[in-house]
Amino acid sequence: MDTTLEFALKFWFLAPLAGIIALLQTPWFNRLIQRITEQQEPPAPSPLQVMKVAGATPPKPTQRVRICPQCGARMVSRRVKKGPSAGREFFSCSAYPKCTGVRAA
Repeated sequence: MDTTLEFALKFWFLAPLAGIIALLQTPWFNRLIQRITEQQEPPAPSPLQVMKVAGATPPKPTQRVRICPQCGARMVSRRVKKGPSAGREFFSCSAYPKCTGVRAA
């Protein structure tokens, strides 16, 4: 037979559990679980949608990294500003003026 102290300790630990069990058996909780399990998850946004929200521009599909033949740094696309070739695109080294590597587009 339990002493009063043992009974009090058991009640102290089990009373909150009894309240949780009573809540789990209510129709309200069953409806809540049913609504949650029936909900469909919205489709995950595509990376392009995420980039639009963030304000970034998507990379060009034909864009590839070009490497400088002289120093090995990345090359950047530029346009001729003056002269007979004005408006034409070319690639120059990103380390300019330390490196003067140039490639035709």
